[in-house]
Amino acid sequence: MDGEEDAGGSPLDMFILSQDSLFGTKADQVIPSGSGWSARPSRREGGSGLMSAASVSSWVTGSTHRARQAEREELLLLLRRGVPPCLRCAVWVTNVVAAVSPDMPKHEVDEMGTLRKVQVLEHGWKVALRSIFPDATDEEDAHFPDFGLGDRNMVNLLLTGGPRGVSIPEKGAKALKRVLYAARMSLGIEYCPILPDMTAICLTAMDEAYAYATIRQMLEDSSHFFPLSRTEHVALCKTFGDLMLKLYPQTHAIMQSIGMLTPGALDPIFKRFFVTILRTEHVKRIMDLYTLEGLDTLFRFGTALMCLYHAHLTTRTELNCPDVHAWWDGVRHFAHSRRFKFDVFLSDQVYGVVSGTLRQRSIFPRRDVVERLMERNEELAESGRLDLTDDDLVAYVYNDNTLGFVEGEVPVVLAKHAAERHSLANWLPTSLSSTKLECIYSSNVHGRTIERFYHHVAKTKHSITLLEVLGKDVTIGMFATQTWHSNRDGYGDGNW
Repeated sequence: MDGEEDAGGSPLDMFILSQDSLFGTKADQVIPSGSGWSARPSRREGGSGLMSAASVSSWVTGSTHRARQAEREELLLLLRRGVPPCLRCAVWVTNVVAAVSPDMPKHEVDEMGTLRKVQVLEHGWKVALRSIFPDATDEEDAHFPDFGLGDRNMVNLLLTGGPRGVSIPEKGAKALKRVLYAARMSLGIEYCPILPDMTAICLTAMDEAYAYATIRQMLEDSSHFFPLSRTEHVALCKTFGDLMLKLYPQTHAIMQSIGMLTPGALDPIFKRFFVTILRTEHVKRIMDLYTLEGLDTLFRFGTALMCLYHAHLTTRTELNCPDVHAWWDGVRHFAHSRRFKFDVFLSDQVYGVVSGTLRQRSIFPRRDVVERLMERNEELAESGRLDLTDDDLVAYVYNDNTLGFVEGEVPVVLAKHAAERHSLANWLPTSLSSTKLECIYSSNVHGRTIERFYHHVAKTKHSITLLEVLGKDVTIGMFATQTWHSNRDGYGDGNW
């Protein structure tokens, strides 16, 4: 274990350890040596020594602005390297407190993450539960509030558990429902589409009482963390588009051409907190920073990820992305591939710098620049100059089915790329969406006559026919549920 341990200190001064209330898995309880993290808060007020989970709170009375900034930057460096799983509960809670109350004395922020606060937070949670569920039947009858997330996204969250890709077990689902219901009934949150996924992420590192307390603290400065109205959400998405244009104009042009910069198209970032496109561990790494930096984190990671994915597009199929869903499918495949190096991405793109006239400057704009963009776009939304329509049907919900293929005598060409086979799976009946393809006819191998085509496919009941439009970089196709044969009356049974 790294850090200076105060052997004479009270056990109540130790940071609370993380626990997974969503899936019930055990967190690694080891704090790596040399990581810069400690099992208890640093005893040195404003000191330059070991950083703790709440050392950003060393902004005590009498500290200079420069010292406060130095402490914050030092903490951000630690957060970028990742928080030990066992400390995530303490770190996330104290980060939020420090973000909303930057002038709070260090020891008070520290205390929020220690065992000394457990009874207080648990008591507050029990009071909230008694007020919203006075009888056991009230909890049984309660529904999942979606806060504007939308039915399809909410169902997807419950069935896949977000980043873990498996269904949330009954016990975890009940915990999630209780916290979300309390946020709605006790805290008065009506619209906050990012809240369900964010709460689920919190519950992978803390119990219900701490998740509820974290959300309650975020409400103290809600504009720093999440939108609380459709107007604010639309302004948030518009600001993302403005930042893309400013930072990465070529990527912006591609995204604009396929409708990627509309609010519904940006759901994986601003409603789903990246859980449908990134690995579990990477989502939690983003949460490490989000709890301190708020919405800036979503802007940073979102814009950088779009640019990096665009830069890695190589094949004709990838470059000719037809729609929003194909784009996000591609982003997900890229982010789960060996080509995606998260730590390099974080240091070089998300928090990268460029050489300026006198000194290096961050690629990402200053916070005040982003805030001005947000204010301007909120005014546009409030005046009716931005479309406030919320269409759940455009929501991107990842379908994990991808057709396989069998390497037979005839090589697979048109459907060899995984993205193409994944797209095909979306058009097939559910019972066939995970099957394997085998090429039984190819015009390059068997000849380009209808007779040869009929000869090779005559015994196949279910078939996919793909045709490449020469000179157009376009492939079209169809799925047939009957055998192919010469028929003057036409084909088909309506299942397409």
